[in-house]
Amino acid sequence: MHEPSQTEKNDFYAAMQPRWNEIATLLAADRPPEWEGYRFEADVECEHPAIPEKFTINVKFRDRLSNRLRGGVPRNIVDKLAELRISYFDFSTVATWRSVVIEQIWKPETKSWAFETNWTY
Repeated sequence: MHEPSQTEKNDFYAAMQPRWNEIATLLAADRPPEWEGYRFEADVECEHPAIPEKFTINVKFRDRLSNRLRGGVPRNIVDKLAELRISYFDFSTVATWRSVVIEQIWKPETKSWAFETNWTY
């Protein structure tokens, strides 16, 4: 596998953004109404280094302010994360994320919710 150019990486990341937005929106729909936004963390645990397609995704879904955990995350969200992980791996092993944090944050200046996503590669 060749290492993609920066332009190819930028194009790939742009193509993946709607899929990340979908996950953020699904999490927002699943967030308990009393929560003040959310913080979602997903860590990938590789089961065997020689078989990169075999992995487990461990997740934490909590209220941003109180840190109250949500009991479980819907399977469809975890499945979509797994699909994204495989897409990244198929594109480039260097670009494959190991963990992701998605947060829903209230922005008082605009009086709207915003999403922030950060990856560790």
